Amino acid sequence: MEKYGDFRPTPFDARGLGLPDRQDWLIVPCSRTRDSEHLAVSNFETALKMLDPDEDNEDVEVHSFRHWGPGWFEIIIVRPGSEAEQVATDIEAALADYPVLDDEDFSAREWEEHSEWVDSELTRIAHTNDGELTDDCDHGALCSDLGWYCGDGQPSDSKIFDHLVENGWFVPDEGE
Repeated sequence: MEKYGDFRPTPFDARGLGLPDRQDWLIVPCSRTRDSEHLAVSNFETALKMLDPDEDNEDVEVHSFRHWGPGWFEIIIVRPGSEAEQVATDIEAALADYPVLDDEDFSAREWEEHSEWVDSELTRIAHTNDGELTDDCDHGALCSDLGWYCGDGQPSDSKIFDHLVENGWFVPDEGE
């Protein structure tokens, strides 16, 4: 693991800025920025839970910095020679073999975003067709039936609308 004193977020930044009394602390290989996607956020939060499950470990610190590139970034540092250093070493080894610290957490974050997207798309399609979705509209079943999964392309609006109608999940507005 890299010492904070040797750390710089990009080659254009100075090393070890802002934490003069933490220059020998070690950086956990998980960080997040304003622009982080689900994997980085999941790994960061999972690492923090692994290092400091009770949120009172004095050997673990999260530091936030403003930055000219991503706007801000956060890192986790651990005191050298502490139990937290061993956990951080285990995290580093785990990430060397596989990029995800917690598959369930990462998948849940992706599924949540996908579900929100699906919900907004279904609502848009229903409104475009002068109607509403029923309360029992089963987004998960619709996605499964249409093969609409995280990261996949979206089925056409007409295919989605036809599926909503076929399953009784679309109700035309009154008077239409």
